[in-house]
Amino acid sequence: MKYKSSVSFLLNLILSFIIIGMKLTEQIQLKSTPQFSYLCHVSKNLYNLANYYMRQEYFYLGNWLRYYDLWYMLKEKEPYKKLPSQTAQQTLKLVDK
Repeated sequence: MKYKSSVSFLLNLILSFIIIGMKLTEQIQLKSTPQFSYLCHVSKNLYNLANYYMRQEYFYLGNWLRYYDLWYMLKEKEPYKKLPSQTAQQTLKLVDK
């Protein structure tokens, strides 16, 4: 009898995950350093700038800017130049999602 109740509990739990669409997350805690804080700040600025360009293009022209369009427009901007290239590229790809 104990086996049946545990199986039904697991089935209900699995069904609730499927129905609700629960997403599991993982938190990573890092020690804050001035350099890390600076990179996060610049990355935030690049994300906001790319988001602004994307929204303006969509609202005024109805076009959706893709990663390559954003890259072409922002590659000479200060926030893009301040970040390491992979970090800047990944930030622009997040805006394109």
